[in-house]
Amino acid sequence: MAAPNNTTTAGWYDIDHETLNLIIHLQQDDIRQFAALDNSENVQGNARGELSDVELAIRLYGEELNNAATVASDRRITSRMRREEGVGYDTVSEPESDGSDDIIEVRPCLACNDMTELARLVEAPCEHEYCLHCLEQLFRNATTDETLYPPRCCRQQIPLEPNQRFLPNDLVTTFREKAVEFSTPNRTYCHQATCSVFIHPDTYVNNVATCRTCRSSTCITCKRQSHDGDCPHDEDLQQVIRLAQEQGWRRCSNCRSMVELNTGCYHITCRCGAQFCYLCGRRWKTCVCVQWDEELLYHRAAVIYNRAPNANVRQVAMRRIQDLAEDLRQNDECNHHTWRSTRGRYYCDMCGDRMRYFVYECQACSTMACRSCRYNRL
Repeated sequence: MAAPNNTTTAGWYDIDHETLNLIIHLQQDDIRQFAALDNSENVQGNARGELSDVELAIRLYGEELNNAATVASDRRITSRMRREEGVGYDTVSEPESDGSDDIIEVRPCLACNDMTELARLVEAPCEHEYCLHCLEQLFRNATTDETLYPPRCCRQQIPLEPNQRFLPNDLVTTFREKAVEFSTPNRTYCHQATCSVFIHPDTYVNNVATCRTCRSSTCITCKRQSHDGDCPHDEDLQQVIRLAQEQGWRRCSNCRSMVELNTGCYHITCRCGAQFCYLCGRRWKTCVCVQWDEELLYHRAAVIYNRAPNANVRQVAMRRIQDLAEDLRQNDECNHHTWRSTRGRYYCDMCGDRMRYFVYECQACSTMACRSCRYNRL
């Protein structure tokens, strides 16, 4: 039996949820048994590590079944929500069929590019559409990576309130807790190494934060165990600060994290979202400091130049690098409005992941970004 695909999903509505789920699970069991049998008959394997036609077919078939299981799960969720709102599938009036197959409109999810039924897509403020699974992943990633908070697409925030019905209750709770944490300046975390959770500002009393998880008390100033009187000298912290001064690091005034400059511009955007000058530490555009480190600027320009196919032509190298350095000066606060697709195996400048086939490149500042960073991080 072939796995369900986009051309046959219309027929799914003739099958109840339990039967459809059983069909998919039985096929998944069959494919696992077939894969185990094939592996036992090919113990030696392929010396070059290449998949045989049978192995490739098994893998693709398994992926189709996994996709089918995801869509079936989304169908159950959407059906339940519609019943709760009084507009379940069973109560919707459908026009009489003329005998031909019903046509269900499908569109691609921006994140995974899977063709998804329109009823299972959620529209972001920028009008891009996400399937329910990818929407959940956006909110889940925002709770574990502060650079992805708040969840957004095309620099427009995706709000929680209208979308929380599509998210698990535990994720909604965690997201709201993280929203408080990420919006708190000079955060305090429990000093107990076995706990280390964020302490809500509501518990701060007389410079002491009380952990609601383990009930330990932490000094808000030195971030260690609470103590009587003035905060004693924190030698470990002072060593870190001295090292930062020796290395030329800067400390974010909002979250107190250490920041190291690795590109030419002194405009720093911390992972917490605070923007400041790397030279003096003041809020960005409130000082008169220069904006560039010339050595780092030319290093960045050289990195961009070396991506080009003709990068080894020495007679044009320095002139082109100088042109690129000037472009970087002009686009030091680039909004990344215009992108082009560049084919090849490149690294994302934001997350460091290596793309296998192509990467997005900003036409103004030459920043390279993967699909996720382009839409959801920058």
